[in-house]
Amino acid sequence: MSLQHAKEKTVLEVIKKVEENDRRTQSIDLSGSSVFREKSVKLSASLADALSRNTRLTALDLSNCSIGDVSAKQLSAALADNATLFELNLSYNKLGRQGLMDIAKALSTNVGLKSVSLASHRVDSSVAHAYVQMFYTNVTLLTLTWDVNLPAFNLKLTEMINRNNEINRLLLEGKDYRPKLPLEMKDDPPELVERLVPEMGDEEFGMELGGAGTTLWCSVSGRWELGTLKGSQKKGMAAAKLVVEVEGEEHLVEQKDVTRFEPSHAQDLPNMVAMHNLHEAPLLYLLQRRLKNGSIYTWAGDVLLSLNPYGPLPELYNLSRWQEDNSAKKREAAVPPHVYAIARRAYSQLREKVGMAEAERAAAHALLRVCGIGGRPDEALRVAFALRQDGLEPDRACFSAYTNGKASARKTRAAPRRAAPVVRLSDVARLAAPGYERLLRLECCPETVGGGKPLKIRIQLTAPEEHQQEGVVGG
Repeated sequence: MSLQHAKEKTVLEVIKKVEENDRRTQSIDLSGSSVFREKSVKLSASLADALSRNTRLTALDLSNCSIGDVSAKQLSAALADNATLFELNLSYNKLGRQGLMDIAKALSTNVGLKSVSLASHRVDSSVAHAYVQMFYTNVTLLTLTWDVNLPAFNLKLTEMINRNNEINRLLLEGKDYRPKLPLEMKDDPPELVERLVPEMGDEEFGMELGGAGTTLWCSVSGRWELGTLKGSQKKGMAAAKLVVEVEGEEHLVEQKDVTRFEPSHAQDLPNMVAMHNLHEAPLLYLLQRRLKNGSIYTWAGDVLLSLNPYGPLPELYNLSRWQEDNSAKKREAAVPPHVYAIARRAYSQLREKVGMAEAERAAAHALLRVCGIGGRPDEALRVAFALRQDGLEPDRACFSAYTNGKASARKTRAAPRRAAPVVRLSDVARLAAPGYERLLRLECCPETVGGGKPLKIRIQLTAPEEHQQEGVVGG
């Protein structure tokens, strides 16, 4: 489990488990931990003290944790005598020459580590020489990952790593490895033993997910399902698998395809970050459940996720209903997920930067342009009236925003190889459009219409005989 975004309390709890030799804590992934990067010296000291007592941890990832020379010295003291760690990742940290040499000194006596990563650190000739010297007493390290381009040392280091891999191969095959030992060790050859990553007993396998009968998520045939943990099963040399019952049928599932079920996974959360034990399975289930209930919007923090409903949702853009829901939840500071909420946030931020009047005018210009693109001068006129009601005079720029949108729509329809937007207007709206545009011009820039004199505009609507009507609009 990654602890990248874990809080300090959680990280300290994990370190405490290492100190207590918890059998279920066999690997720790602190890569990129924000807490460790802020307090690397303090947490490195605690982790080093825990490692000195631990005999179960096999993998430790401390990459990108801002570990410097002080922290490296603390960890090196614990690594020198540690015989259980198999993998150590210290790449992308802030190790200097002294920190790298302290690690080399620890590796010279370490008999457990098989893989060490020091990628991204600068290696000079003195550091490379220290690692060559380390390999004269270390015959168990099989992989050393780093960025080094020193021809004088590259060949020697490659030969020593190949030697260790050959010793390991002979050891696994039960053959005599002593002829491959360095000269410095042949007088007093070490007794090497075959080391495999220890497995927890079958009775404990998977039990960190909970005891038998625990509800959990499991992947069956590529699909996440809710199931019940029954136990574990192991055949021969194959890795143990969990036995999970899904809808009355038992399945053998690998532990990597299982995650714990939390009560929050069954809640209809408008913001998925409120969910405990964030995982692909409950997130997909939440989106699916909300979609079935007609809620196509879901917050992911400050990001709005939208799903295609593949069908009409009549009340989706009912502004008054959304405002009612928003008012009801205002006390809880939980704004319902909706595209309106994004628009309101953008408008609020704009108002904070340029002032309320300018923000409202900018929003009106955007709406007028959309009205122009859609060929709806009647809606554009409503926007202009709303501006006046708020004490802002519609101006020539407002009318230009509408005409620019109208021109943009014409260009889009005329552009080759591009599908033109289809705007379906009723006969009444289509016939009334010129009159509404004249009213909009009169509202926004009266000096350009009739010399500034009051006008009376008559809109004659032609419709079927049974629906003929005449409307008079005064300007």
